[in-house]
Order: sequence, then structure tokens, then C-alpha cells
Amino acid sequence: MNKEIVAQLQLRGIDITTGTYSKVELGLNNPSVDLLIALTDILKCDYNSFFEGHQQYMQ
Repeated sequence: MNKEIVAQLQLRGIDITTGTYSKVELGLNNPSVDLLIALTDILKCDYNSFFEGHQQYMQ
């Protein structure tokens, strides 16, 4: 699935590789705002979905 998402991101002009995307998923890299915007469109979800369970970091 990563390859499909990365391909969709690249079609939207996001310069990302499967390796970089994997690091974002694992929490090793922070996503850019552009990446988050594109992912909400691809995954058909709300921004808040990315931060569920991480409220302690958002204070």
C-alpha cells in the first residue's frame, strides 16, 4: 500500500520516496504540511485522525 500512496502523493506534486514515507509512518520523520494535506485527500480523512492518541504532545 505504501507504493500506491507514494505514487498518489507524487502525482499531487509531493516530492517523496517510499523510504521517506516509511520514516514518516514510523515517526522517524515529521511530515510537511503539504504532505498532510495530500494525505487527508488520498485517505479521505480529517487532519485530526493523524493526531488521535497524541493529545499529550499538543498542549
